[in-house]
Amino acid sequence: MTTREYYSYQVHFVGQTHNLLWFTDDLDGLVLDQKNGKLATFASPTDMTTYAAAHGITELKDGTASLDLDLVVRWCEHATTSNVDCHLLLDAWNLFIDVSNSVSCEESVFVGNDYLPISEKLFYGCNLPTITPKGEHYIPVWSEEEIVDLVTVLRSGLEDIKSHLP
Repeated sequence: MTTREYYSYQVHFVGQTHNLLWFTDDLDGLVLDQKNGKLATFASPTDMTTYAAAHGITELKDGTASLDLDLVVRWCEHATTSNVDCHLLLDAWNLFIDVSNSVSCEESVFVGNDYLPISEKLFYGCNLPTITPKGEHYIPVWSEEEIVDLVTVLRSGLEDIKSHLP
């Protein structure tokens, strides 16, 4: 078992900014509000730091990740085989997995490997320097069926996070 490391994660969704507390460990996730079981959200970084100190989290790592889920909503509304932003959609996919891990949602589409080929395609489409050989660039070719599946999965994740925000 590793030691949890905590980070600030700013999510824009439905026109609002939600400051979340994300952790990495053997199983990554987001801190839940113990009062209501929903994702803990904070009005400011100072509020997050105060909460962390009160709950025995002695160190928040530097840096804040951010993700605009409103962009994912718009992409789902206008998805085509030629406009897939692998970085944006993989970031959303990974956040949705972490939400699912945090709230123990066994029915989630993010549990299991049903959509593994799609997530792998997004992953390789990001062309991370540690994965993609120097001088090469992978551009995924998407079928209509994959796009339908991708939209279905992302919409499910959007509903999951919406139902777990206060």
